Amino acid sequence: MHNTYTETQDLIETARTPVTVTVTLIDDCDPPVYTMKSDDLPISTINSNGTSEPELTFNNHQGGTYHDGFKVTFNLVDQTSKGYGFFFESGGSKPEDDAIWVKKVDSSGACPTSPSKWGGFNPQSVTRTTLVVDNPNSHLQYFGFTLLLSLAGETSPSVRIDPIGNNENGSTGKA
Repeated sequence: MHNTYTETQDLIETARTPVTVTVTLIDDCDPPVYTMKSDDLPISTINSNGTSEPELTFNNHQGGTYHDGFKVTFNLVDQTSKGYGFFFESGGSKPEDDAIWVKKVDSSGACPTSPSKWGGFNPQSVTRTTLVVDNPNSHLQYFGFTLLLSLAGETSPSVRIDPIGNNENGSTGKA
C-alpha cells in the first residue's frame, strides 16, 4: 500500500513571502554608520553588547496572515559614493556565502566575526547591490548575521554590518 499523503507531501514546494530590506551605508568608519529599513518587516533597535543594532523580526503570522518563511532581499545603497557593494569572489562555488556570515545566538547576541553558516538564514544569490536570503523561520531562534561589504576589486571585506535576527516561529505542527 502506498502512502499517498507522504508521496504528495514530498512534491509540495513551499513559497516564501518576499520581503525587502534596504541597507544604507552612510559612513564606512569603524564601526560603520548605516540604517536598515523595510516596509515588509518590523525592524527595531536593540542594545547588544553595548551597541545599538537593528533587529529584524520574522513572524509567520505577520499582518494576520500565515506565511511559510521569508525570501529576504537586501538592497544596498552606498551613500559614501565610494562604490561599496556586497563582497563576493566571483570564482567561488557559492559566491553568496562570501557576502554574509550567520550564527545562532541568545538574546544578548553577538554577530559572527569569522565565516559561519546557519541553515535558518541561508544565502541564495548575490550581486554587488543585492543579496537574497532564504529564511524558513522554522526555528524559534535569535541569530546574529554580518553583511560583508567591499570596494570593487578588494579581495576581502572592508566593512561589516552586524544586525540581529529574531525568528519567532518554530514548527507549525501541521501534519
